[in-house]
Amino acid sequence: LLSQQTALEILTNLISLGESEDWDEVDEEEDEEDSMVEEVDEDVDVGEAVGQPSSVPPQLLEAVNSLKLVEKVLERANPLPENVVSILQSSSQGKRLYTQFENTRVRTFLCLSNLVEALGLEDLGGATSLYATWNSLGQVVVQTKDEKMLEAASSCMRAVTSKLSNNQGMAVMNLTLNELEAMVQVGQNTEIAEVRMNMVHIVGDIAVMLSRALQDPSKAEVFRVLIGWLVDGGCKDPDLRVVAESLDKLFDAFSEDDTDAVFFPLNLLPKLRGIRNSLKIKMAAQKRELSADALGPINMAKTNLQRFIKYKEKRQKV
Repeated sequence: LLSQQTALEILTNLISLGESEDWDEVDEEEDEEDSMVEEVDEDVDVGEAVGQPSSVPPQLLEAVNSLKLVEKVLERANPLPENVVSILQSSSQGKRLYTQFENTRVRTFLCLSNLVEALGLEDLGGATSLYATWNSLGQVVVQTKDEKMLEAASSCMRAVTSKLSNNQGMAVMNLTLNELEAMVQVGQNTEIAEVRMNMVHIVGDIAVMLSRALQDPSKAEVFRVLIGWLVDGGCKDPDLRVVAESLDKLFDAFSEDDTDAVFFPLNLLPKLRGIRNSLKIKMAAQKRELSADALGPINMAKTNLQRFIKYKEKRQKV
């Protein structure tokens, strides 16, 4: 198990390195060809045109695919059968072994997060397969009592949600209110700010995806529930980073004017004005505690909130 953990760490580092500039000199000729393609038509979004391909170097991608590393990593994420867990928990040596196994699963989720972010949809098995992974991650997030497991699994689920919401997610994600409400409960009940951030990303990305299909009554209903949680939960979080991220997701979800048909009936303008006022108070109280990295996005969210409110006030008069 310790060897597996080391292998997972190495793969995670390789994928992270693969996304950095350090690989840019691996094949200068390929880089020159890529730049020539970009010069042909700068208006074409190449990543979007081919469904956001892998961002790792071809050599590394070939190794990942030929060795079926995604499938092997996924296998490491599976929990032990309950009868095996009972046997292990019956002795001190078994308990140590079980702890190592669970630590391996945590590292597996962290590794899988990097793989999902870096690889293209087809390299991950396609949208349907990735949605099955999403469902399995949801079960872990809702059921686990271990904080490290929750943080790792929710981080992985965040990456999978982002990938799906930008690639065929609408076609394969058969979302139910019960499932989503269970995840919202996790975000409301956890004291771990990073987990709450992950849940905001998950809920927000799904809401943004659904905002493109509000003509469907069932999708519009789910959208309203998720927006309600972002406003009444995420935007009122004690951690200002969570508040800023929740606001960003709201701005994205209502970026198109045709969403006004949902925005105004939810009576969101008064709520956003209240959030604006509480945000000013919280920022004044926590300013000295916030790092420069955290303060930048929070200030940006505050500025964008003011602009968003003014814009929606004008839309209300139309």
